[in-house]
Amino acid sequence: MLGLIFHRRAFHSIALNHYKSLMFDSIGGQPTMSQKSWYSCGVLSASALILVALHGGLPVVDEVKYRMFDLGPSRAGREAGFSVNSNGWVVGNRWVGPGWVWRPDRGWFQLPTYRGFRFTVGRAVNDKNEIACMLDGGGRNQAAVWSEAEGLRLIPMPPGLIFLWTFGMNDKGEIVGWAQQGESSIARGWLYRPGPGPGAVALGPAPGPSTALAKAVNGNTDVVGDSVLKKTLTAVAWPGGEGLTVLGHPPEGGVYVQCVNDHGDIAVQEGTIGVPQNVRWADGRWEDLSGGTVGEFFSAFWVTNDRWVFGLGAIDGVGHAAVWRPGIGARFLSELVDSSKDGYTIHAILQASKNGLLTGWASKPGDRLTRPILLVPYPRKTKGG
Repeated sequence: MLGLIFHRRAFHSIALNHYKSLMFDSIGGQPTMSQKSWYSCGVLSASALILVALHGGLPVVDEVKYRMFDLGPSRAGREAGFSVNSNGWVVGNRWVGPGWVWRPDRGWFQLPTYRGFRFTVGRAVNDKNEIACMLDGGGRNQAAVWSEAEGLRLIPMPPGLIFLWTFGMNDKGEIVGWAQQGESSIARGWLYRPGPGPGAVALGPAPGPSTALAKAVNGNTDVVGDSVLKKTLTAVAWPGGEGLTVLGHPPEGGVYVQCVNDHGDIAVQEGTIGVPQNVRWADGRWEDLSGGTVGEFFSAFWVTNDRWVFGLGAIDGVGHAAVWRPGIGARFLSELVDSSKDGYTIHAILQASKNGLLTGWASKPGDRLTRPILLVPYPRKTKGG
């Protein structure tokens, strides 16, 4: 994939200084009373303005439009927003390094970890403000879930599964990922359902001695992922969290599965080097998303329940965030963002919340690293309004 990189704009003359952060107990994973972390005026201004935007502070418009907020400079170790919920919480991290959480009411804080692990990475956040996590143990990772009320809780794994990786989460608190099967090179998908029980369970294996990675889970507990079958990355699913179903791949080549919505539509990224994929899986078939103007290709990262697909296109090898809409086709997202984008390149959108908030990453001239962003949609006029 392309190496991609963002900007912040001052939207109002709000000058606020904020001095707070969280220092975490490395054993219990709970915040201590020590609060030390500095926020620049610009970052906190964005925080205050996002609260305003989330509570009706943007004008009503006829067509879709977004306001973009820069969630902080990359020098703080934050390079991309991976997941966003309807409350405006964003989780992300550096490409390699500790995870962080950004909240409109308090800015950002680092996720806690346990003794024996290097750091915790947040992979997904749901509308209950629960965060699916991976504790990095330098080759012996651990899946976990964090919430403000209960702190960091480890997820027991099935016997024989090691080197865990956490991926998706739904609003029921179900979490999916993959783990290596013993000392072999075969990986198995796993599914965790909260409540009484043994913890996570291994999902049905792929045909033959093949790896099958679980990447996402929707509100119906339909799990999707990919597997290498006949030397090609192939989309697979575990409907209802049960047996594995092979969905296949488009004629152009293999796919990396990224997301599944509640209709069963799947967003995919190109999985064969040099073979761009402008497709999604919908209604039991591969659907072409190439209609529109997004440069050299359209690689999908997220599909909403309204069947909008977010991801990136490219111009001269540089990624630019893109959106595909039914009946309209694909467009660069910058066409739908107000002047808050000025001075930035919005490179990719990785996730959308159920109420239309977007997160991903961007850059501005001179940046060596990327910056996480949050995009807030303007309220839309209703029929007759």
